[in-house]
Amino acid sequence: MFGKIKYRNLIEACIRRAASRNGIKIIEIDVQPEHVHCVVEVSFSISVLKVLQLLKRGSSKLFFQFHERERLKYPKGKD
Repeated sequence: MFGKIKYRNLIEACIRRAASRNGIKIIEIDVQPEHVHCVVEVSFSISVLKVLQLLKRGSSKLFFQFHERERLKYPKGKD
């Protein structure tokens, strides 16, 4: 999915924005062609699962707003 550098840059920006909206501080992020590594800082009141949900859902929604045609590759996903 992120083989193109423009997609890598965009998804990084989308992840950062989703994190900012949810009070998640990104310490380090590395976008690879097949996956993303991310080190974050959150309060103890939020679970790891919730952090993942917030970042994945928020960033994918933003990403597909910019690239609607890419959304067609993932027909079973949620918006």
